[in-house]
Amino acid sequence: SGDEAKTNMAIQWLETYFADDLIIAELKGSSNSLWTISPPSRLNLIEMLGSKEKGDKGEDQEFLITVSWTVQRNLSLGAKSEMASGKNVIPLEENTKRDLVMLLNGTANQVIIPELIPRYIRAPSDSEATAVEKLGEKT
Repeated sequence: SGDEAKTNMAIQWLETYFADDLIIAELKGSSNSLWTISPPSRLNLIEMLGSKEKGDKGEDQEFLITVSWTVQRNLSLGAKSEMASGKNVIPLEENTKRDLVMLLNGTANQVIIPELIPRYIRAPSDSEATAVEKLGEKT
């Protein structure tokens, strides 16, 4: 089955690493990152999220959102670069755009944007950190 094949592929990928190669990092919900937006920018964003404008060829306009990450390493452990970074850019689904408008209007408390932050990131010794597709990531 497809799930079994995915599981086998993930196991084969993980077998190429030692336990010391893997680190679990947790992002806290109470992160010190705070997103602020001025009232005029907020209104502009609400308008952009609710826009039904079409592109040059009549297609729906995509609303892209980007998240980036940086992994810092200890150079004394053999890394070629102290920092490795990557990013993920995804188009927002219509229901997510609608939910964000509600959040910005104060009629919702949270919005979940699926697949924005990869669950697994590979950060080898160079300067690139990428999502791990073999462990179920699509990006």
